[in-house]
Amino acid sequence: MGVNLRTQSRQSCHLPAGDVKGAAVVWITICDYRVPIRKKTTGFCSLLPPPFAEGIFCGMKLVDPLIEGAIIAELNATDKKGVLEELTAPIAEASGIDHEELVRVLLERERLGSTGIGGGIGIPHAKLQVLESLLMGFGRSRKGVDFEAMDGKAVHLFFVLFAPEDSAAAHLKMLSKISRLLKDGSFGQRLMNAADGHELHRILAEEDEEL
Repeated sequence: MGVNLRTQSRQSCHLPAGDVKGAAVVWITICDYRVPIRKKTTGFCSLLPPPFAEGIFCGMKLVDPLIEGAIIAELNATDKKGVLEELTAPIAEASGIDHEELVRVLLERERLGSTGIGGGIGIPHAKLQVLESLLMGFGRSRKGVDFEAMDGKAVHLFFVLFAPEDSAAAHLKMLSKISRLLKDGSFGQRLMNAADGHELHRILAEEDEEL
């Protein structure tokens, strides 16, 4: 499930009152969500309808929900279940949430369609009732994992995201931010070339600041 863009007029969208008639709108489909945003030249935030009124790209940093101890520089798993187990182990340890439950909800989401979005990228994600805020981990596989990605290619870079059940807006913001960052192929290459987890964290933080 990648990022699909197309432009429509205001008349075909349900937008808040006061927007300029005929203003161009870009629809973005990211994983499980499809929402309209204003084109970049006129700003992102004001055009979003509830529950996304505060805007996709406003305020939230990529590293805010990222558990630094859940950055895995060298994943060992070679299949989908194995990599999900490996990615979630440090998240379970840091959060106190049952490891098997984390794996279960991710696999349940994967049955709806692979979160391998192509280009060597995977964004496995799920919602959990017990959470009060987003939790995220990152993993890198130099050899690649068969993750049933959309393009049929191995996945090398994984962002794993957990969100509270009632946090559609925050969940969407983070999914969209990850997708936006990874549209730049040089960013993914920097992550692949990083020496260790500390350098991976630094790259993620620096790239986020440049958005």
